[in-house]
Amino acid sequence: MSSFPLPKEPIALSARGLELHPLELALAEPLWAVAQDPALWQFSPDPPATLAGFKHYIQQALLSRRLNVCVPFALWHVAQARYVGSTRLANMDYQHRRAEIGWTFIGAPWQRSFVNSEAKRTLLDYAFDQLKCVRVEFKCSSKNLSSRQAIERLGAHFEGTLRAHMQLPNGERRDTCYFSILREEWPALRAVLQSRCGAITVVPPRLETQ
Repeated sequence: MSSFPLPKEPIALSARGLELHPLELALAEPLWAVAQDPALWQFSPDPPATLAGFKHYIQQALLSRRLNVCVPFALWHVAQARYVGSTRLANMDYQHRRAEIGWTFIGAPWQRSFVNSEAKRTLLDYAFDQLKCVRVEFKCSSKNLSSRQAIERLGAHFEGTLRAHMQLPNGERRDTCYFSILREEWPALRAVLQSRCGAITVVPPRLETQ
């Protein structure tokens, strides 16, 4: 699998009321202030329980960035001047022109706000317009109803469920739902999302780390 021809230096992206800053280890503590909510990691196969574990989580993301298969971001709330979560493009496949949006967490006070929808819209713009992706994927636990609703609100197409796909820390096996948006579908979906901005409630997904 080839890598995307990403810029040599980490990039930042701008949205309405939100900035997507390059994820760095130096941001571990301000991000952990919102990420330590156990509810955010309920469906994760590898939830961090401590700041040290969260730093390892960031280090793994940075390693993937160096391998050109991941672009991780910290979400900066412009009006409140603070970090409120994280998200990323990952599993990037240059040969087949696809990537996945996920690994998203947003602190409880900023859920059901513009943060998730603006972050996703901005990443989709970047994936389709700059990286020339043909396909962008999403996945979540079949039990994570808030995540499924958020992905469906984007207009993503439900493709099916992988049964017993992942092992969770509590011993359960997770069924994983897959969704996608194709390049030719994005212009119409983007117009709908832009018209909704500030006028609808979007429930952000809880973290799905794989």
